[in-house]
Amino acid sequence: MEELITLKSSDGTKFQLARVEAMTSKLIEHAIEDDDCDSDEDNVCEENTEAIPVNVNADILEMVVEFMKHHAIDPLRPISQPLGPNFRSQITQDYYFNFIEEKSVEDIFKLSSAANYLDINPLFDLTVLYCSFQLMDKSAEEIREFLKLPKMTESEEKRAREEHSWMF
Repeated sequence: MEELITLKSSDGTKFQLARVEAMTSKLIEHAIEDDDCDSDEDNVCEENTEAIPVNVNADILEMVVEFMKHHAIDPLRPISQPLGPNFRSQITQDYYFNFIEEKSVEDIFKLSSAANYLDINPLFDLTVLYCSFQLMDKSAEEIREFLKLPKMTESEEKRAREEHSWMF
């Protein structure tokens, strides 16, 4: 029987996944390993039945768990270098391409943050790659809009143009 791991989101929702799926996250892997064997005299390990608290909201953790479950059976292939001409040329596995393409920009930023926090390198790489292609060949104004950054005041823009002339 496969061991199940329970994750508890920051807003209290619980998600279950197989141990091998949970190991996609280095943070969760370390939490599992730390809980597995608290050495006693007989060197007996007890199964941890408590949920592992994860500082990620349920809506994003649900997407992360979906990713981890799929990654356990069909890992994301390494991203080749140099980068190809577009995102699709880099991500040839339909699941991963569709997974990220279906998300809003806000969700992709939250997924990236969650992947960084949970130390899920394949998910982090996927989100960063997607954002990189979205920003490629964009003007400063288009990048500002994509990243939902507020417009700069005249003095802020003047200072930015002086300090970062290459960007303009």
